[in-house]
Amino acid sequence: MSSVWIAPLFAGLLGTTVLTVLISVPRWLGMKNVDMVRALGMAVGRDRDPERGFVAGLLVHYVIGILFAYIYLVGFGAFGFPLSALTGAMVGIFHGGLAMLVVDRIILRRQPRTANVSPETHDRADDEARAAEVAQFVGHILYGAVVAGVYQLLQTYPRFGQPLFS
Repeated sequence: MSSVWIAPLFAGLLGTTVLTVLISVPRWLGMKNVDMVRALGMAVGRDRDPERGFVAGLLVHYVIGILFAYIYLVGFGAFGFPLSALTGAMVGIFHGGLAMLVVDRIILRRQPRTANVSPETHDRADDEARAAEVAQFVGHILYGAVVAGVYQLLQTYPRFGQPLFS
């Protein structure tokens, strides 16, 4: 199999792993309502149980990450962008902004909410949401850097496979 098919698979897996770790940091810090992977799983599945939503969300997140790695490769070739981690990070800024819109408009609005909450609880939820947005934005920038960085390595050292672009 040529590196044109293997590279996006590897780059997508590696980039999505970095992104998933970063977007999990707020949850690991004790913020309860900011688990984007579980929210994604609950959005695509019929089950509203957060524990079962995690596996579905992780699977969907990795599939999307691999698909976006292919999109990055095609887009870099189509627009003539140089294959570098820096260029990938710049594309990741756009990708992160788009992801923030999707998460806010589609995924988070489908989450079950508590009807009567105190102002303190509401403020805490807002702070947690901001922390999740920052982690997500930075995560997508790093995703772009990792994906394009893998492509750069494969282009620089073609002994790993065929050159990605001729």
